[in-house]
Amino acid sequence: MACPGASPRNDFSTWRCYRCPVRNAYISKWYLHLRWFSFAGQLAVLWLATYFGLTLPLSTILLILTVIPVTNILAYRFIHSFSRSTSLGLILTLDTLILTAVLGQAGGPSNPFTIVYLLHLVLAAVMLTPSWTWFIAVLSSISFASLFIISRPVPEWEMHGAHHGFSLHLHGMLFAYMTVSFLAAYFLNKILKELRDKESRLNRLKAIEENQKRLAALATITAGAAHELGSPLGTIAVVAAEMERRITASGNDHVLQEDIKLLKSEVQRCKEVLRELAERTGDRTGEPLQVLSISELLEAATQPLITRAEFDLSGVKDERVRVPPKALLAAIKNILANAVESYEGMRGIVRVATVTSERQMLLEISDEGCGIAESALERIGEPFFSTKDPGRGLGLGIYLARLTLEQIGGSLNISSIPGRGTSVKMVILRDCLKGQLAA
Repeated sequence: MACPGASPRNDFSTWRCYRCPVRNAYISKWYLHLRWFSFAGQLAVLWLATYFGLTLPLSTILLILTVIPVTNILAYRFIHSFSRSTSLGLILTLDTLILTAVLGQAGGPSNPFTIVYLLHLVLAAVMLTPSWTWFIAVLSSISFASLFIISRPVPEWEMHGAHHGFSLHLHGMLFAYMTVSFLAAYFLNKILKELRDKESRLNRLKAIEENQKRLAALATITAGAAHELGSPLGTIAVVAAEMERRITASGNDHVLQEDIKLLKSEVQRCKEVLRELAERTGDRTGEPLQVLSISELLEAATQPLITRAEFDLSGVKDERVRVPPKALLAAIKNILANAVESYEGMRGIVRVATVTSERQMLLEISDEGCGIAESALERIGEPFFSTKDPGRGLGLGIYLARLTLEQIGGSLNISSIPGRGTSVKMVILRDCLKGQLAA
């Protein structure tokens, strides 16, 4: 099940989902449960310390530890008021300060539980952003260093080092912790980033594979429909031709002759529609590549829509590209048709511009129409999803355009502001053959 509210822009990663309230609450509550176990564990350690005769200020330490259950109760109440990153970051910060206060009352740097600082750092690296990880690393290092100043000595541990806990050994522990914490923060962030990137690439490949399967199924259905409809249309065409021949031979009923001619033309039109539909849903990236002008391609794409909108092509540079013409033309037509329809029946202006580099071309198609809502923008490109009224489209235009561009080494990106318009950026390789060889 997809995570509701997850951002598609940000990548396909499932490691972090900052916008999903359900997932945020789940992870935060998981950590709050962990804090209850931590509270119980610290009470158990405190009991063992007193059992073995350590001289500790029990009342002060217990008072400090009660902050954990109190803040846990408050956190359950206000967990939805903050984002996941902020809530967990604040709780980890508080836990680091609580640990410092407890250690300060229990021997300071000579207490072996100073290693718990590293646990907070690892939790921050796994669950939070790199900035929070570095913040916890710096905070824990400063807190460790402060124990040399504010700590209350435990007589039983004084033999651990000389000069009231300021031995070279303890200072070495501080230096070792600071070194390990910074290295851990750096390498953990690197490792997690690589894992997220790898997962993102795998998800993208799976999405492309799934799209290919959907397209193959759609092409099969369309080919079957074209085949089934082709036979009756052929029969109608033969019968209409025979009727026209007989009526022409008899020289009677000129009105009926005109009707038969209309019938034949409509049959031919139906055949053309079926042929075009089969081409639009088929994989045409295997068609021969041709070198042609991008201006010629745009002229052919805008010609059927010239009566419904004005096209500003002043930003188009007349560059030549080597592409599969029919496939790319169909993709551009789909984007232009959506831009025209965004004006909801009014005659608007669709602007087209290009930015070229040595290897690729950016073709931007923008309008000032109704725009797309954010919730719908996240689903744009899904097969059979459409923002139009029922009956006005199948929701395949953007899907097929994106799939075509991906198959020839390009990409498609859509940005929109409701009520202000939409911008579609199509990245096209100037020589698709080189892209296919590189792949």
